[in-house]
Amino acid sequence: MKTYDPTKIITLACITANFLYAAPQPTPSPRPDPAPQRGRPDPFGENLFPPDLIMQAAPMLDLTEDQKQQLQSEVRQMHDQMPGLQSQLKEDNEKLVDLTKDARPNEAVVLAQADKVSESESAVKRLQLGMLIRLKNLLTPEQQAQLKELKTKMTGVQAKMARAQMAAQRARQEGRDISSLEDTRSQLGTLIGQGKFKEAEDLLDKVTEQLEAKK
Repeated sequence: MKTYDPTKIITLACITANFLYAAPQPTPSPRPDPAPQRGRPDPFGENLFPPDLIMQAAPMLDLTEDQKQQLQSEVRQMHDQMPGLQSQLKEDNEKLVDLTKDARPNEAVVLAQADKVSESESAVKRLQLGMLIRLKNLLTPEQQAQLKELKTKMTGVQAKMARAQMAAQRARQEGRDISSLEDTRSQLGTLIGQGKFKEAEDLLDKVTEQLEAKK
C-alpha cells in the first residue's frame, strides 16, 4: 500500500486538521453546475481537479515553478472574471422573477429574459470548465494519478470531518468546553500526513461520538 511522506502532504494535513475550531464551509471548488442527480457519478468531480485541491496538495505533487505560476495565474483570472459574470447572472435571474410577478405575464418577454439567464449561466459554466480543463492539462499524468488517489482516499475522511465539524459547532453553541479535544487536531494531522486515512476516520468517529454525547 502506498504511503505519503508527511513532509510532502503537511499543508493538506494541517488545513484538514482544523475541524475543531472551524465551522463547516463550502469548498470553493469551481465546477459546472447544476450538480449531478443523486445516485449518479459526477464526471467533473471524477475527472477534473479544482484549484484548491491542487494548491493544498502542491508539496506532494512536486509542482514545478512554471506549474505554480500558471496555477496562480488561472486562479487570479477566475477571481477577476467570475464576480462580473455572477453579478450579471443574479441580475438576469432577478429580472426574470420580477417579470413572472405580473398578473398576466407577457410570454414572449419572459421567454426572452429566460434566454438571457441561460446565456449568463452558460458564461459562468464556460469560465469554470475552461479553467478546470487548463489545470488538468497543466498536470502530468503522474500528478493526475496522485490527485485521483488522494481524492479517493480522502472521501471518507471529508465526510466524517463534516459531521465532526457540525458536532463541534453545536457543542460550542451550547457553551460546552471542548478544549480537551485539542490534541486530536495534531493527531489527525499526523495520521493524514502519514497516509493513514482509515485510522483518521476512526479517530473522527471517536471524536464525533464524544461531541454528540449528551451532557
